[in-house]
Amino acid sequence: MKISASSLNLFFRCPYAFSLKLEGKEPVGTSDALYIGKAVHRALELFFKMQDENVRLEDFTDQAMAEIEHDYNTAEKINIKDKIQSKLVAYSEIAKSLLPEVAETESEFRIEFGEIEIHGFIDLITKDHTIIDFKTTDNAPSKPSNDYILQLS
Repeated sequence: MKISASSLNLFFRCPYAFSLKLEGKEPVGTSDALYIGKAVHRALELFFKMQDENVRLEDFTDQAMAEIEHDYNTAEKINIKDKIQSKLVAYSEIAKSLLPEVAETESEFRIEFGEIEIHGFIDLITKDHTIIDFKTTDNAPSKPSNDYILQLS
């Protein structure tokens, strides 16, 4: 059985919702926040793969939105584009500082525990093997939630 860290979190939060997901009966959510998060992650990935410090991170907004648009049915595209760009602008300085250190982006991993395989993606790995996970919440930084700690583990 394959399971992602997100699915494992779902199991701990609500075993019934987890069982619905396993059976393929879980309703697929397509919120603005999910769309924004995926677009920001994709833009960061494109930026880091480009390896050009003269390119602006927010220049990848349209390409990122186009690549994930088929997964979403969102009405307010202009408002969402502004939100995506504001998050990319906020990430811009840190992204440029990390650029020379990037070894891999969106690196897939798999860990097997008997018949259970946990899998997922690491947002960024630096040359010194530091793992970086990008978050796009509107909430102020605080103590990491238990879900996040499990995901990082």
